[in-house]
Amino acid sequence: MIGEIKSLHPVFRMAVDQILRDMKASGWNPVIGSGMRTNQQQAALFAQGRKGLEQVNAMRHQAGLPAIPAAENRYTVTKAGPGLSKHNLTTALLCHGRSAVDVVNGYAVDIVDKRRGWNVPDVRFWTDLGYLARKYGCEWGGDWDPPDSAHVQMKLIDSAPRSTIAV
Repeated sequence: MIGEIKSLHPVFRMAVDQILRDMKASGWNPVIGSGMRTNQQQAALFAQGRKGLEQVNAMRHQAGLPAIPAAENRYTVTKAGPGLSKHNLTTALLCHGRSAVDVVNGYAVDIVDKRRGWNVPDVRFWTDLGYLARKYGCEWGGDWDPPDSAHVQMKLIDSAPRSTIAV
């Protein structure tokens, strides 16, 4: 499994924990298949299917990821380069009086089946995941074109609506 889940944004972490609990209560065996990734890990995943196997595995080794066989390098696994995925770590500097602290916030995970990973033959696993992601206020990659059925991310609001006036 790739990535770190301890660094998820606290609100998103609560939603993910609830999604996992509800999936287990429905009889599924969900796990986090991919949480937060470093830019180096993202670059290695982005290279998969785009670069030669030797270069991909060298990048994966440098990023602390296991090597893949040639068959897995026939397809891409992400459309986002390093720094462009919600799986990438983001930091915010919070200031309070004379102190400042760096806070790492993650906004995306892939939830997969413990035994089958991303290759779950029963479509109900993915529809249940999508239902629960939406129920707990998250975006589900299965709603996208093309779909990314394992992907769940925190809904982010970049700014207030333009018509809003703050006084």
